[in-house]
Amino acid sequence: MIETYQKTLEMNPRDFEAFYNLGVCYTAKRDFGKAIEIDPEKRAARAWSALGIIYRQKEDKDNALKCGLKAVELNQTELYSGIIWEVYISALVNRIKR
Repeated sequence: MIETYQKTLEMNPRDFEAFYNLGVCYTAKRDFGKAIEIDPEKRAARAWSALGIIYRQKEDKDNALKCGLKAVELNQTELYSGIIWEVYISALVNRIKR
């Protein structure tokens, strides 16, 4: 699958779905470094949220919170729906506990 998304991006470097799915593939393989390296300018709110989850799994609470805030900034309408809210609140709570 990774090769398919890479080829898609060669043909259309602005395909946000391909960037997102590529990140999902890397995350599924637990290759968090590759998922994190995806160009931030290519990320939509959903991708920032997913990146926040990766950082949270790595116990990097500061970056998890930054990604959650960026996701909210890009898409206010998703604030209360699912993962963006969960990443943001989880990172915020963990940061306060420190």
